[in-house]
Amino acid sequence: MNHFKNILLYSFICSIVLFTNCGEDEEEQVEEQVEELETTPITTGLSENQDLLIGSWVLVEDCFTNSDITGNIFCMVHVNNDTYKPIEAGSGLVNEVYPMGYEFVYSFPSDNSFRLINTVGIGYSEGHWSFDEFDSLGMTLNIQEHRIEKADTGEPDTLNYTFEVTSISNKRMSAIKTKPAFGWTETGIQYITHYDILDMKFIKQ
Repeated sequence: MNHFKNILLYSFICSIVLFTNCGEDEEEQVEEQVEELETTPITTGLSENQDLLIGSWVLVEDCFTNSDITGNIFCMVHVNNDTYKPIEAGSGLVNEVYPMGYEFVYSFPSDNSFRLINTVGIGYSEGHWSFDEFDSLGMTLNIQEHRIEKADTGEPDTLNYTFEVTSISNKRMSAIKTKPAFGWTETGIQYITHYDILDMKFIKQ
């Protein structure tokens, strides 16, 4: 009888140990799955996963392609959150380094407003963003940007352009910004001369 009781007690203890280990394994699997979801970028369906976009993004690298007849490419890469240095790309090389502390921050709040600021205070913009209904992949934004304060760039106070997100996770984003460039006629009328293409990389704040 005592032997039978010992067997029952042993079986009960083993069941508890197995149940506890099973729970721990499930928790570890859940943690791994959550970590994977947080770090794996998506290349389609951002319109259905807008939480990835919402927030502020610091520009860490941008390659500028002048789409006029020259077709030159110029790149700047952000260094240690305090300055930019030039990197060679294509047929062009930027030899100008931005001042210390010069950062561009793109903000996409959940109310579809938009804000673009830089840390040296030479201008900032506000506006709004929306998903392009013609992009079946749900990755392209239409942005209308109003210059609140700006340096003398020769651009109008309001810009409309596309911002195609090519890859995004909760930490990093790559995008292509297609923006009109402007000129002036002899009579002072502003017109679009060509479009500039910026291949951009961001880190979320």
